[in-house]
Amino acid sequence: MVFQPAEELGAGAQAMVDDGLYEKVPKPDIVLGQHVAPLPAGKIAGHAGASYAGSDSLRVRLVGEGAHGSMPQNSIDPVVMAAATVPRLQTIVSREIPSTDTAVLTVGSIHAGDAANVIPGEAELQLNIRSYTSGVRQHILDSVERIAKGEAQAAGAPEEPTITEIERFPIVVNDADALGKTLRAFAEWLGPDQILDPGAGAGSEDVGILATSADAPLSYWLLGGTDPKLFSTGDMTDPALRTVPSNHSPHYAPVIDPTLAIGVTALVTAARTWLPTA
Repeated sequence: MVFQPAEELGAGAQAMVDDGLYEKVPKPDIVLGQHVAPLPAGKIAGHAGASYAGSDSLRVRLVGEGAHGSMPQNSIDPVVMAAATVPRLQTIVSREIPSTDTAVLTVGSIHAGDAANVIPGEAELQLNIRSYTSGVRQHILDSVERIAKGEAQAAGAPEEPTITEIERFPIVVNDADALGKTLRAFAEWLGPDQILDPGAGAGSEDVGILATSADAPLSYWLLGGTDPKLFSTGDMTDPALRTVPSNHSPHYAPVIDPTLAIGVTALVTAARTWLPTA
């Protein structure tokens, strides 16, 4: 068992590997992982193949020329530049990515200036990309750069934008055979109606690095932790899944019972399933 730091930053697993994890402990035959989720407590969910999205968070710095608000003719306005860039970025997914692929691009932060009557000298966007294949990921990254540079050029900016990486998560790929064996063991214990396939999720996780760095299969699943009384059908069609507070919400509050008991038993069951019998 390993205690992995900085999972929310996408940095902990890689830091452990870089620090010589598999020189300190044997390389695993399989990597098992579990994460609590806003599913009914008592349910376990897992999806084979590309299960959780790769994630890239970027900072885009747009440089203009500041001026007093009464003399806009003396400026190259980075606020206008940023405002034009945001909707153009949204066309990457809607107009450049095939409808059979899945991707998300979110501009989560935009900042420029600190006074109503002053045109600032620069603006900053922070954006996040979610993707499930390396090809789609690279296409989006290239398009972000193209659009940011194009809007800067159109505005007559004095220099090109600067794009820097904030954090990155790799795509999480569950080995179909490994996950299947683990979930079958859970089904024998909990019952098959308690095992769900959530499909590919847009959330991100760096546990896959522990598997790929050891050339080992990954079996990673979600542990339901939400009060079952909030759900009607209790499966992935349940409308409550859109309304119950999820991870990172200030209202997210997993119920202790049976979440802890099932979570511990799931980890033990998975470990015993994969331990050599001889």
